[in-house]
Amino acid sequence: MRYFSHLNAVWQCNERWGFTFAWDSGIEQENNSGNNYNLWTGLLADARYSINEQWNSAFRYEYYRDPLEIIAETTPRIGYIASGISSNLDYLAYGKLLCRIEAKYFFSLLMSLNCFMNCRFGLPTPSAGYSNSIP
Repeated sequence: MRYFSHLNAVWQCNERWGFTFAWDSGIEQENNSGNNYNLWTGLLADARYSINEQWNSAFRYEYYRDPLEIIAETTPRIGYIASGISSNLDYLAYGKLLCRIEAKYFFSLLMSLNCFMNCRFGLPTPSAGYSNSIP
C-alpha cells in the first residue's frame, strides 16, 4: 500500500513578490502484513517577482530524497538523492497564452561520488547508508 501527501504554503507579500514552500512525502508498506515502511520526500522553495502585468520571473530550489528507490530508480542501485535550482522568465502574450524560458540545473552528490569512484579508480560503489530490501 502507498500513501502520498502534498503540503503547499503560498505567501504573496505584495503585488510584485510572492513565495511558495511545498513538501511532498510518500510512504509505502513493504508488504501487506508487515510493519516495515519505506519513505520518500521532496521539498521546494520558490520566489516569484512580477515585473509588470505581462512579465514575471521566478527562482526555485528543489530537493528530492528516495534512498530506497521507491519512485526514482538509479543504476547502480545506490539510492536517489538530488537537488536542483531553476530560474524562469514568463511572458503573458494573449489572455491565457504563456511563454516561458526556463533554465534548470540538477545535481546529486551521491550519484557524482559513485561515478567518480567507479570510473576513475574502479572502486566499489559507496553504500547509500540504508538497508535496501529491494534486490
